[in-house]
Amino acid sequence: MGKKRAKGSQGEKFSTPAYSIGDPQFAAWWFGTDTDTQESVTPYTVLGVAAVLRAVSIISTTIAGLPLRTFQRQGEDRRQVESDFDDPYPGDDGLTPFAWVETVLMHLLLWREAFLWHEPRTDGGDVAYRPVIPSAFKVKRVNGKRVFEYRDPLTPSEIQTVGSEQVTYIPGPSLDGISGHPLLYAARSVFSAAISGDKTAQRMLKRGIRIGGILSPAEDEEDWDGPTGESLLESIKAKAEGSDNAGAIVALNRKIKLSPWTGNNIEAQWDETRRFVLMEIEQLFGVPPHLMADTEKQTSWGTGVAEQNLSFARFTLRGWSDRIEQVLARRLEADQFCEFDYKGLLQGTPAQEIELLIKEVEAKLLDIDEARNVMNLPRRTPAQKATAALRALPAQIPVTDQGATA
Repeated sequence: MGKKRAKGSQGEKFSTPAYSIGDPQFAAWWFGTDTDTQESVTPYTVLGVAAVLRAVSIISTTIAGLPLRTFQRQGEDRRQVESDFDDPYPGDDGLTPFAWVETVLMHLLLWREAFLWHEPRTDGGDVAYRPVIPSAFKVKRVNGKRVFEYRDPLTPSEIQTVGSEQVTYIPGPSLDGISGHPLLYAARSVFSAAISGDKTAQRMLKRGIRIGGILSPAEDEEDWDGPTGESLLESIKAKAEGSDNAGAIVALNRKIKLSPWTGNNIEAQWDETRRFVLMEIEQLFGVPPHLMADTEKQTSWGTGVAEQNLSFARFTLRGWSDRIEQVLARRLEADQFCEFDYKGLLQGTPAQEIELLIKEVEAKLLDIDEARNVMNLPRRTPAQKATAALRALPAQIPVTDQGATA
């Protein structure tokens, strides 16, 4: 297998294997590009692109904000139980449940795989799951079993081979069923263009011409020499610049021509490039335009933003959260499973929620205390229940003077 030369993040040269697409090691090729003219695409450089950072943050923080609950099946019913995944990596040196899910999602979105190293828990539970940066691992299959070669960044010369008893592996979309397909390699042209565009903008702002205009002799005026032009320019500036000269009339004894110099984004094709990159990032990560502050596009789902949020949860978020749920369920007992609760994300307006609860109580799907619990209200006191029971009694039946009912 041949070698290709590529530039590292600091400009040095290093060799990277030229893997074929059928090679299991293909997914390990993260650094470098086809030509030296492209930018170095790594998880770190792409997060410097505002659109990528925004897309990754939207998906990871939205799912991290959903409660991750563990349930146990009891016949056709289920009940919530405690598990290690209520707080997967506890302790002062660990991660909060929100940060843990966010980190796992960032690994999945950028590397298309996530690795959880098993450690003893500090709170008396069974296992703590520490997220480890995916670039430290290489996935293989030996004798039908998946194994992981782990290279500690502090001691890169030492390689440790472990199995599923030490690592919980969450693969992203895969071509070979062994490891996640490397998005940064497959879409490196898009990311390279985005990184290059940001660098170009920075150079344009740093080195770009910022003059207001060019002063030159009129067509029927003789050319000026250097000192004459400078003297005329200083005379004009003294009479025209500053707030004291606002509305003043300037008298000149020469014919001049003032050509405004206004470089703009349209002429530099900067706006078109930025819009193209933003659209590509939206498509790659499946984030709707309105969440990316891309307000020029019209909505394309039903009544607009509300329908787009619903479709975003259904077609983008569930694909990532379901992937995590199913892997974590294999670390639980046979009759247990994990689930992200989307109720809070998908609920309607307060008025819609109250109307729905009233209908559910009237249909006897919920009792009043269960409905109050949904609204984060305390259960009714005995006095409140007694008052409600009296109000529910039928009105007293009227009696006629002869003692017969009317």
